[in-house]
Amino acid sequence: MNAYRCRQWALITFLGLMFLIGELALSNSKGNYEFFPFYSWSMFALVPNEEKNYQVMIHRVGSHTLDPPIDFREAGSFAKNPGALPAYHVIQKLGKSLEAGDIDTSKKLRNHLESTYLQPNTSYEVMKQKEDPLKLWKKQNRGLSYRPEQSPVAQFKTAP
Repeated sequence: MNAYRCRQWALITFLGLMFLIGELALSNSKGNYEFFPFYSWSMFALVPNEEKNYQVMIHRVGSHTLDPPIDFREAGSFAKNPGALPAYHVIQKLGKSLEAGDIDTSKKLRNHLESTYLQPNTSYEVMKQKEDPLKLWKKQNRGLSYRPEQSPVAQFKTAP
């Protein structure tokens, strides 16, 4: 019975130390929020609710004016393979490089996007989108509409 009590106190002490060291790691000024094998119990408190991403809105393809503009991912026959994951990554990198002012990188990414995924003579706009998944979920459950906040980054037109 004595060995059982000793193991029980050892386990309680270990769990207490694990919790204490994990909480101390959160207040670490170096930005390391964990010391392996100890971790913080509040790991989801560090995750922001807001998601920021970029999207391409297509305004015109050839002689077809799209009113309202359509999202590249829903472009169907107006774009080549709009649901491709590599296209999504190119759009994200393009948006970041445009906002950072990196002209060379944004020019390369824009050429890649236009030659691989967009049709000739397409007018499009790169938009920055901020959305809160929790707000979206709450409003959809109540039958309300939710529109993410959007702001224009740049407008372009592909070569004819």
